[in-house]
Amino acid sequence: MCQPATQGVPQTYGLEAFKNTGSAPAVITGVSLSNADGITLNWAVVFRIGDASGGLLIGSHSTFPPPPAEMPAGVTWSQATPAIGATVPPGNTAVTNLVASLTMTDPSQGHADGLDVAYRVGAQEYVRRGMTAVNLQAGACT
Repeated sequence: MCQPATQGVPQTYGLEAFKNTGSAPAVITGVSLSNADGITLNWAVVFRIGDASGGLLIGSHSTFPPPPAEMPAGVTWSQATPAIGATVPPGNTAVTNLVASLTMTDPSQGHADGLDVAYRVGAQEYVRRGMTAVNLQAGACT
């Protein structure tokens, strides 16, 4: 994913989604950028995305938080839950959308291999590696 950005201005990255198909609750214990350079993670929240939104994710936006008019139908920013400590219930039919505030710290570009999520199920710890590389770039993406 490439998104035009300005150094120091928080961006919205909300392209990561997952379900808990297990039989026990999963608790998010950490969120981090993988191999980040010129980009920082400010904080992260989760949303439960259900049928009302048509399954649409929050997506990526040049502001954080995104403008209300650009949120999926039936989803408001007030529904955000801090990611760390959030519980993803088992057998959940709704998608959990991880949404991060990212800031480009370099004047021209920032890159991360993905957004990783650490979580715990019972006493077992896991890490879900991000599926999408993140590129923030001054000016238009090419």
